[in-house]
Amino acid sequence: MLILNSEGILAVPILSSPESPAMGMIKIEEMPFQGLKLSTIESLRLIATSLGKAYER
Repeated sequence: MLILNSEGILAVPILSSPESPAMGMIKIEEMPFQGLKLSTIESLRLIATSLGKAYER
């Protein structure tokens, strides 16, 4: 997961496995400061993991 300078708030890669190259990424460009919580980051990571597993099939 990356915290981006002026390119957005955060980004998470979409991977089919931890060793595989990134198939894409989910990037959050804008959100209220109050929305940036640990639970938000964990939810984004879970979504990216689910997408990676779906693409793998």
